Amino acid sequence: MRRLYAVIVLFALALTLTGCQSETVEYPNRDVTVIIPFNAGGGIDISGRALFTEIDTYYEDISFVPTNITGASGTIGATELYYADNDGYTLMVAGNGMNVAHISNNFELTFNDFQLVAQYVVSTPGLFVRSDSPYQTYEEFIAAAGAEEGAIKMGVSTGTVNHYAVMGIEDYEDVSFQSIIIGGDQAQQPELLSGRVDAYVTAVSLNTAYLDSGDFRCLAVFSDERLESMPDVPTFAELGLEDDYQLSFGVWAPAGTPDDVVATVAAAVERACTDPDFVESMAVLGYTVEYQDTESYIAIMDASLTNIIDLADKMGLSDITSLDPYNGPYTIPKVLAIAIAVMAVLEILRKKYMKEAFKPQLVSLFKGNVPIFVLSLFAFAFVFELIGYTFATTIYLTVMVLYLRRKVYPELPTKLVLKTAGLSLVFSVVSYLFFTQVAGILMPVSPLGIL
Repeated sequence: MRRLYAVIVLFALALTLTGCQSETVEYPNRDVTVIIPFNAGGGIDISGRALFTEIDTYYEDISFVPTNITGASGTIGATELYYADNDGYTLMVAGNGMNVAHISNNFELTFNDFQLVAQYVVSTPGLFVRSDSPYQTYEEFIAAAGAEEGAIKMGVSTGTVNHYAVMGIEDYEDVSFQSIIIGGDQAQQPELLSGRVDAYVTAVSLNTAYLDSGDFRCLAVFSDERLESMPDVPTFAELGLEDDYQLSFGVWAPAGTPDDVVATVAAAVERACTDPDFVESMAVLGYTVEYQDTESYIAIMDASLTNIIDLADKMGLSDITSLDPYNGPYTIPKVLAIAIAVMAVLEILRKKYMKEAFKPQLVSLFKGNVPIFVLSLFAFAFVFELIGYTFATTIYLTVMVLYLRRKVYPELPTKLVLKTAGLSLVFSVVSYLFFTQVAGILMPVSPLGIL
C-alpha cells in the first residue's frame, strides 16, 4: 500500500513538473513595442529604428515595432514605459538627455526608476556655423564672443544635453552668448541656414548632409578623439574643455523586467553592434557604435547626470524648474486650471464685497477678418525678438483689442485707448514675471529686447 501511495505521489509530482515546464515560454514569442520618445527624424528615432530593424532579422515570426510617443522632452514616452508591464514586450530607446529633463524638474523619474538594458551607439555633438561665417576656427569664434557680450547669436534647444554643452562652453571660456531658442518640434538646420542664429551645438549625425553640401562648417566636437569623417576638426578636450557631453543612446525596459529577458535583449543588441554591416550603416549616418552592457551603461548614465548637476550648480541653474518655455510644470492644462481657480476666487470676492455685478465687455473674435489676424501674428513674431516680450505683447494686445472693439463699437474714446494700453502693459509685465519668476521658465527673449 505504501509503495502504491509513493507511486501515486511521484506520478502527481511528475505531472506537476510537466505542467510547469509547459508553461515556460521562450522570450520573445510575440511582437515587441519599442517606444521612441522623440519625433521622427531625430537622432534617437533614426538610430533606434536602425537598431531594431537589424534585430528584427534575428526572429522569423516576431517584429520589434518602433512607435513614436512624443512630447515634453521625451518624458511622455518615458512615462508610458514606466507604467508598462515589465514582461519585456515594451521597450524604449532613449539617451542621457533624460537626465536634463530630471534636473530641470520636467520629469520626476530618473534612469534608476527603469531597467537599463544596454548602450548601442554614441552620438557626437559639434559646434556648427555656416560655411560663409567669418569664424574659420574655434579660437576666432571665442574671440568674437569675448569681445562683446551677446555678440554671437547661439541657437539652443532647451532642456537638452546640447544646451548644457553650450553652457559648458560659456562657463569654460568665460563668455556669454545671446541665446535664441530653436528646435522643439521643428528642424534646427533652417535656423542656421537662414542666419537667424550664428551657431549652434547639435549632433554631427544630424548635420552630415549639410557638411557634405558645404553649407555648414564644424569648429569643434565633443569627443575623446577626432572623428574619422572630420580629421581636421579639433575636439573640445584638445581645446581644454574636458567635460563630456556626448550623447549616449541605449535600450530601456520597465523596472522589474526579469533578468533573463534583459539578458536576451542585451544579447540581441550586442549581436547587432558586432555586425560589420550595422556598424558601417551607423557610421554613414554619423553614429559611432559602442556597445556597453547593463552595468557599464548604468555607470555612463550616472556619470552624465553628475556632470550636468555639477554644471547646473556652478551656473546657478539648480533652482530653475524648467529650461524649456514650451514644456514643464506650467503647461497649458495647468495654466488653464490656475486661471479658472483665480476666476472662482474673484467671483466669490465679488459676491461678498461688491454690490453691483462686474460686467466685462466681451468682444467677439469672429468680428475680425482672418487676414488681419494672420498678418498681425507675423508682425508680432517679427518684432518679438527686436523689442522684447513686454513691448511686443503690449502693442499686439492693444491694437487687436481696439481693432475688434471698433468692429462692434465704431467710437474709440481717448480714455478707452489709454485704458486698453495700460491694461495690456500690466498684463505683459505680470505674465512675464509669472513665467520667469514663478514658473521658472526661461523665456526665448528678454523683457525689453535690444533696449
